[in-house]
Amino acid sequence: MISLLVPWWGGSTSPLIRTRDSTLGIADEMVVIHQQLFDEDADLVQRIATKVATVDWNAVFKLGLAS
Repeated sequence: MISLLVPWWGGSTSPLIRTRDSTLGIADEMVVIHQQLFDEDADLVQRIATKVATVDWNAVFKLGLAS
């Protein structure tokens, strides 16, 4: 299985949709790492991506973990 990991900070979904569409047939799933700023962003990205991992807008990443 090949997973495509895509960071997305919200806003326009057009680039996210183009990324998804351009990798159809290459990747088995698209996992979006979403730094949610607005509640409506979560609904938008869940309609587009196979899987969504949401982190707080102020998440700090260190040693491979979000805290």
